[in-house]
Amino acid sequence: MYLETLRLRMEPDKFGALADALKGMKEASEAGFDGTGYEVNEELFTDEVRQEFATVVAMAATGRTDDRVVGVVEGDAGMGWVVVTAEVADDPVRLAEVREQLLRMVEEGELPE
Repeated sequence: MYLETLRLRMEPDKFGALADALKGMKEASEAGFDGTGYEVNEELFTDEVRQEFATVVAMAATGRTDDRVVGVVEGDAGMGWVVVTAEVADDPVRLAEVREQLLRMVEEGELPE
């Protein structure tokens, strides 16, 4: 259902890029991939499309539709996203704590590459 709303809401080319990325990830996953091995159209795979991709993957992984995908660094999509509960996303203090912890882990080399 969420994909259908995206299809109606997004520009057709961008939705096509999202659909291609999801299909590529599914095929790679079925082949036992390590998180790489599928290509995306970088021109169409904008930050907006990347965030929707992360949202769909999070929904599939958690089975929940109320979790939120938020930027690790607010306003800087280059640092990636993290999935948090709606309660954390709606609480600026808790969200800041999560972001600080993730950045600290990155700085200390505690996150897997």
